[in-house]
Amino acid sequence: MHYNLRTGRLGFKVGKLMFLKKSVKVQKHIEIAPKLIVRRTGMKKIADITDKIKVLFYKKSQLTTIKPVADAIKILNAVKRGVLYTTAVATMCFIVYGSFMSLDITIAKNVLINGKSVGTVTNIEQFKDYYSKLHEELQHSLGESEIGKVSYLPCIAFNKSVNDEYTLKQNIMSLYDGVINAYSVYVDNEFVCATLEKADLEMALETIRTSYGNEETATFVQDIEIKNELVTSSNIKFGENIKNELLSSKSIESVYVATKEQSMWEIASMYGMTIDKLEKMNPGIDGAVLDGTHINIIKSVPVLSVQTTAHVEGEFDIAYKSEIVCDKTMAKGKQKITVEGENGKQFVKKDIVFINGEEITETIHEKTIIKEPVTKVTVVGTKLSGIGTGSFIRPTYGSLSSRYGTRWNRQHQGIDISASAGTNIVAADDGVVEFSGWEGGYGNLVKLSHGNGYTTYYGHCSKLLVKKGQIVEKGQVIAKVGSTGRSTGPHLHFEVRLNNIPQNPLEFISSN
Repeated sequence: MHYNLRTGRLGFKVGKLMFLKKSVKVQKHIEIAPKLIVRRTGMKKIADITDKIKVLFYKKSQLTTIKPVADAIKILNAVKRGVLYTTAVATMCFIVYGSFMSLDITIAKNVLINGKSVGTVTNIEQFKDYYSKLHEELQHSLGESEIGKVSYLPCIAFNKSVNDEYTLKQNIMSLYDGVINAYSVYVDNEFVCATLEKADLEMALETIRTSYGNEETATFVQDIEIKNELVTSSNIKFGENIKNELLSSKSIESVYVATKEQSMWEIASMYGMTIDKLEKMNPGIDGAVLDGTHINIIKSVPVLSVQTTAHVEGEFDIAYKSEIVCDKTMAKGKQKITVEGENGKQFVKKDIVFINGEEITETIHEKTIIKEPVTKVTVVGTKLSGIGTGSFIRPTYGSLSSRYGTRWNRQHQGIDISASAGTNIVAADDGVVEFSGWEGGYGNLVKLSHGNGYTTYYGHCSKLLVKKGQIVEKGQVIAKVGSTGRSTGPHLHFEVRLNNIPQNPLEFISSN
């Protein structure tokens, strides 16, 4: 009996009969009993790991089962071969991936318009947006109304072969009629104009560069680039128009920092903007703009700017400083100069940077003091004298409710200013308190003598804050608005008298 490794079948060539209880030797080869059933293993290829088999005969069921006998060495060799094969495949994949990456290759799309290739891209959506905008531009300048049929072919390309927007634009424009090969000038990567002759462009740039003098140091602030490319005929300029385009202005968004309290109207006027546009750019800012507030604006700047540097050395003045000294013994408003100011002298070596002829920065390399400046000293009096200036300010804020003149068939000797109770009342000019108390129909009244023939009255006060004989200065709070005495509501009755003769107060405070 033997097991055929090629066919997987069991053959019997041994002259032996197998019975349930005994076996008998015979002299010749015979076939096995026809009732014998042989069950084979399900292994596909036993020879890979074993050359031996084991035949099991079950008496009760008369079934014979064949099992391969595993060889440990064979199994180990098979495992080794599997590991080697796996390692080899992984190494090959790594080598292929590394080679792919080292070659800087990417998966891309070849773009075709009306069947003609215009370039290679990696982002189709980005190209669609760009092509749509470019077509609108060409439609405006060339009158092209139909957009070309765009198709994409998958490809593998080197990253350096992927085209940028500029190359794509040139390739697409070559498909249109009405484009011209010319020389274009770009300022900070922005197209300005084009001309048919490169020399005309270079001449215009040189004229602008040298127009501010100091040719040795004159340079352009922006980056300038001249390209030979396809442009639309509307962009071609000649003669003086080339220089005019380069000297034109453009609008850019910027930020203005307020240096004082300003209105939005004032800022809009400074930059030639409408108030609606300014407010739209700055939502949430309403009313006065405080010092230090950042405001979004649109300002005009030159397309091209020239920077020059001047090397300067020589003697220069040192401006003197001023100092104010307060003197309590001197009447307020008086002053005198005790030390006259005098400029100093210094020798300076410096560089001054100009942009378009306007001084921007100054760098000092050497400075030697020849003569120190002399500080100007001014003594200012702070002593209150009670003598008025003859100029009056408005004593309180409110609405004019009654004028000077005839009222209710009698003379109204002052004006009434209606205001909320408790509003501050201030001295209209420097003076001395002549009276502070209750006086008939005036109610609570303050009289100020200004020492120059003028006296002012402040009536119907709710509260008096000064006393008789006290010296007050212009603008000092002396009382509060009320409705005392003969009054129909809170207001200030204000009189101005010259040598005790009532005057029309509006002639003194109307301009304030």
